[in-house]
Amino acid sequence: MSAFSDVKADKRFSISSSAANFLTSSIQSATDLISRSRKNSDPLRTRNISIDDDPMRKKILKLRQNDVSDDSANEFCINDDNENDGDNEIDDGNENDTDDDIPTDRRHHLSRTLVQNKTDIGYPDVGVDDYIYENDVKESIENMASFEVPSVFLKQGMLLLKISHKSKKRILFKVDPSNFKFVYKQTSKSKTYEFLVDDIRSIMARENANIYREEFGISKEFERRWITVVFFNHHKNKLKTLNLIADTSRDLKKLLFVIEGFKKLKDNISETLLVNLGDLDEVEKTIVSGKAESTIKQPKKQLSLSDVLKFSKRLNVNVNTDFLEGLYHSVRSDNKTGIDFKEFKNFVKLLKKREDISPIWKSLTKGKEFMYLEDFISFVTEIQGECYDLEKASRIFRRFSSNEDSSAWQEEDWTAFLLSKYSNPLIEEHMDDSYFKHPLNEYYILSSHNTYLIGRQVAGDSSVEGYMKALHKGCRCLEIDIWNNQSDPEAEPIVNHGRTFTNGISLPSVLKAIKKYAFVASPFPVILSLEIHCSNTAQLKVVKLLQEILGDALVQEPINSESTLPNPDKLKYRFLVKVKKSTPFSAIGVDETGKLVSSSTTASFSESNDNFSSKSSLKLRRKSTNNIIDTLSDLGIYVQGTKFRNFSLPESKTFNHCFSLSEKSANSMIKDDGKRNALDKHNRKFLMRVYPSKIRLKSSNFIPMNYWAHGVQMVATNWQTYDLGQQLNESFFAGSYGYVLKPHYLRHALLKSTMRRTDIYGAQKIKFCIDIISAQQLPKPTNSAAINPFIIVEIIGANSVTWDRSSTVGATPIVAGNGHNPCWNSRYAGVAESDHHFMFLRITVHSSTSATTVDDTKEICTLLVKFSSMKQGYRYYPLNDPCGERLLYSTIFMKVNWCTVK
Repeated sequence: MSAFSDVKADKRFSISSSAANFLTSSIQSATDLISRSRKNSDPLRTRNISIDDDPMRKKILKLRQNDVSDDSANEFCINDDNENDGDNEIDDGNENDTDDDIPTDRRHHLSRTLVQNKTDIGYPDVGVDDYIYENDVKESIENMASFEVPSVFLKQGMLLLKISHKSKKRILFKVDPSNFKFVYKQTSKSKTYEFLVDDIRSIMARENANIYREEFGISKEFERRWITVVFFNHHKNKLKTLNLIADTSRDLKKLLFVIEGFKKLKDNISETLLVNLGDLDEVEKTIVSGKAESTIKQPKKQLSLSDVLKFSKRLNVNVNTDFLEGLYHSVRSDNKTGIDFKEFKNFVKLLKKREDISPIWKSLTKGKEFMYLEDFISFVTEIQGECYDLEKASRIFRRFSSNEDSSAWQEEDWTAFLLSKYSNPLIEEHMDDSYFKHPLNEYYILSSHNTYLIGRQVAGDSSVEGYMKALHKGCRCLEIDIWNNQSDPEAEPIVNHGRTFTNGISLPSVLKAIKKYAFVASPFPVILSLEIHCSNTAQLKVVKLLQEILGDALVQEPINSESTLPNPDKLKYRFLVKVKKSTPFSAIGVDETGKLVSSSTTASFSESNDNFSSKSSLKLRRKSTNNIIDTLSDLGIYVQGTKFRNFSLPESKTFNHCFSLSEKSANSMIKDDGKRNALDKHNRKFLMRVYPSKIRLKSSNFIPMNYWAHGVQMVATNWQTYDLGQQLNESFFAGSYGYVLKPHYLRHALLKSTMRRTDIYGAQKIKFCIDIISAQQLPKPTNSAAINPFIIVEIIGANSVTWDRSSTVGATPIVAGNGHNPCWNSRYAGVAESDHHFMFLRITVHSSTSATTVDDTKEICTLLVKFSSMKQGYRYYPLNDPCGERLLYSTIFMKVNWCTVK
């Protein structure tokens, strides 16, 4: 039946009331355990660098606390519907700010951003700990059997105005509570669109969504009725932004209440049932003692099989139905039609039982029931490779011990430890006071190409979304292509991808977004790489906008009298401009391949085998002939864009010059011994940027290690495409604050005797053994009735890999019908020859339509991690979805061992 079928209006909807009331009595008291779980079940939180004393950082934290939409830039690979109807005018409607239809006890500000991946592996935590999850969880659980949904969402749907770059359309927005689903459709059409509550990545409303509203040129008068919802579109494997205007402020409050309320409710139920019911005896004790009586409203005495299957489905327990049915019947008494609380407790215990964990526990304890302190110290030092002194080991041991005297661990205690922050899978790179005090040229700098694009290079949309996403993930070099505003020459310039099929956005909107999000993930300098294609008059406006919007944070003069590049530490919370020189050294020169050309007519494309057709009717434009005015050029204090002609010319020796090369030009140099040595030598002292070919029409990426290995500081990738190149880019900079110190041999001059043998530096033999044990909470593929997962393991970046004879190579076996806790116990072992700085482990989880053979597979999640960042021993690693977003509960459990050998 269609979600828009006429249903009986019921203002008070009870979520599967036959089961929810029962679970309320079972789960409510478990919320008391959440605080302990919060402290001990956070395996992926990254460390904080000691920058809390910075006054600018304090301002940033204060801003985030007051305007939590700063955490929202988890919005990526954005895509709008391809609807081409006529526009509808915006109707202000009658403003009515009453709170009717919204429960009194839940009238609170709901425009808070909901971020699932708060504990992102590798992305720096900026210091506002758990502000999302410190909401009143107990309140949500108590109300889960009586969540109130305004009747308009259950009957005809709320009338809203949907805004996109193409048009404005009237839509009806409904709620499907039984499936935790939102459904909307255009009023004049029958086709519906839907997304699950679990798909939501962020919610912003009113003034917190101004960047989105201003991007579409919508008047400020609609600010109080605006909401932006970012969710994952499974059909297109992209994140989608849904921008809506409510008819009244009252309608917006209802909409916020429903969307955010369902989101909180589902998260809390999932987490409580699947994480916090481990101590079920404590739950029962609390309930029996009467502590939960005040919140229980006519609890159901039994749960049917149907109830259990429905809740398992809604909570993404992706296990074969026959398996769940078998568990259900195994705990049900023969003379009953359902299961009571005691039996439900046994059902959950069986569901949570880890067949992968118990054998490891028995091996570690040598068959004993308990693990004692001396056993724990032996485990963490010899297997986990941690350096704990006796005091720290004792403190951690006591913290996780469930025994009254804290003298021993049970299996559950050991499991809790493995899930905690004390078992973080990543090595915390040593960043002492000197780490960020080297010149800029000695760092790799996290960089983005075509940052403004959220789609393909030729036909993708330009949006501030791209800048928000990149900055949220720590990007430190952004590209801004600036053009004349053709529709109004007197207006501010626009940011666009040239004369292609992309829309433009206003430069002020871009700069405001950059200023707001620049230092959320890192305090270190942001480089604005300007590509100027506008008139002299427009360039003056560019200078004025940079100065007015960025203010004192914009570096407009040298910070000292030295003719050397400053270090990142001295440039905290500052913006650097990369822009071409106003006066070139010569109007005629040689291009990167050595051919004599005119600098004003060099074609702006390069060869690539990616998505290129010689029969393409798309004509690539030539570079703009606009000269850069002195006023704008003077802003390139430390990053002065200079056209490459030759490494021996005077402009190649100025301390602040920066060459930008296409991948074709860089590849040409790397292939030639003499040019490669000159390239390596240049990059030890001076800046360089390499960017993808313009003929990568689908915005695919190159392999960035090819250029990192030659010291290129700014290797710019297309962030809108989460392919192998971008995965490597994000993994390489994980936890780095956007600046990674280059290896010693790429920062200091080589001896002449070894100048031609740069390959001997950094090359090592690395012996590794990776045991893929299991996975947890894998998402089911879209439009698939079952999940049959298997894993493919790859070593990326090695010169060679020699696998052990007994090693698994390629894919693991398929585990039929189990995404909840599939077990493989597959070992990948061998010896790789590589520079460990540039060697990565890639794990891809696929699902096959067949339960026995690999057939019609679909990639469902990935992990890519730098070898040198992996800790030893048993670790849980988080997984990303196909768009690069963290899957909240999905992990890979594996044992890691690696070392360098002679």
